[in-house]
Amino acid sequence: SEYWVTDQVNSMITSYVRCTEYALAEAERGDPEAKTLLTQVLLCAQTLGEFVDPATYMPLLLPGVRGELEMDLSRRCAHIEVLTAMVRGCSPSWMRPHLPVVVAALDCDAVWESRDPVMSSHLARCALEVVRTCQAVLEDAEREQILRLLLPLQVKAWSYGARQVPTEGDDAPEAGWPKLQ
Repeated sequence: SEYWVTDQVNSMITSYVRCTEYALAEAERGDPEAKTLLTQVLLCAQTLGEFVDPATYMPLLLPGVRGELEMDLSRRCAHIEVLTAMVRGCSPSWMRPHLPVVVAALDCDAVWESRDPVMSSHLARCALEVVRTCQAVLEDAEREQILRLLLPLQVKAWSYGARQVPTEGDDAPEAGWPKLQ
């Protein structure tokens, strides 16, 4: 039944967040296998995003993104990364009704109060993924709103020490930002 599916999705997302947190921490320590683990976990989250309505997973991930839960920075970054992957897998028509909530989560006070470059980079990638996923269904005002959010997030990340530029993928640094027109 629907309750069983929702319960299973909750368990899967919780596992993805824990594995992502572990992989991010190990990657920071220099573990060469951590990037592979992170890629595989986020691919699973992306695949889940293809089949699960965002209304099911937004309540699980957005409180962590907004900093409403008692958690450390690494857990919060894991929430952001899992959300990014699930948005990547989601169809634009499914994501469209949830855009205001996602944009509000990326634009909350807790986001702007943080001085952590890594978290700002994760948030910028998430905002970029929202644009990529929804660009065919975005209205001009929404496009502008997300762009006004995306650019300051990335500038903030750079100003606090991050040097990663959002691209089409880690292996494609020459790729550009999506067209916002």
